[in-house]
Amino acid sequence: MRTRIAATPTTRRHNTAMAPLQRSHLARLALLAAATNAQFPGMPGGPPADARPIFKTGKYLGCTVCKLAVEEIWKEALRLREEAPYKKPSEDMYQDSIQQICDPIKDLGEWVAMYDITQSERGAPLKMEKQEYMCECRRECRTIQKACENIVNEHMEDMAESLYKRDAATLEKFSNRVCTKWAEACPSKTPKTYLPVWKSTSVSGARR
Repeated sequence: MRTRIAATPTTRRHNTAMAPLQRSHLARLALLAAATNAQFPGMPGGPPADARPIFKTGKYLGCTVCKLAVEEIWKEALRLREEAPYKKPSEDMYQDSIQQICDPIKDLGEWVAMYDITQSERGAPLKMEKQEYMCECRRECRTIQKACENIVNEHMEDMAESLYKRDAATLEKFSNRVCTKWAEACPSKTPKTYLPVWKSTSVSGARR
């Protein structure tokens, strides 16, 4: 037979004092768990790990990506010429804009998240199709971003200088200069061997 011991005023005061300490300890454990998840992307509760680009695919997208990037740079240059003091943007203003053009997180780089990479059949040329909505940035998005960075980062200063001097009167001339003469990304490279059939990895409706 178990003997029940009545709680005395002393034990009740002790239990009451321990309750806040227990809650504080649990709160510290919760904060520690949150900090751990934040430091290790991909863990449950932590930020998603960045997808890796497919480098072999990127070189076959160079010409298309270059022309799309240059078009976005040109549009931003026209905007700067309208809004800059005396309508004369500095070379640094052009370069600051160009630095953002390949980053899908930046406003000027949102176009990167608007395209899917498609391939009609095994060995067929890769194409980029514009979508209605931006998508979560997975391997397609990172592949386009990397192809863009390979071109833009190398010729950023030259592009900024050209836009500042206004020595290319049209988008077509500017695009030919960047993509054909400088980057040598155009005409498009044709794969000598069959590429694996491209499987789209984007998830529509979510920001890349």
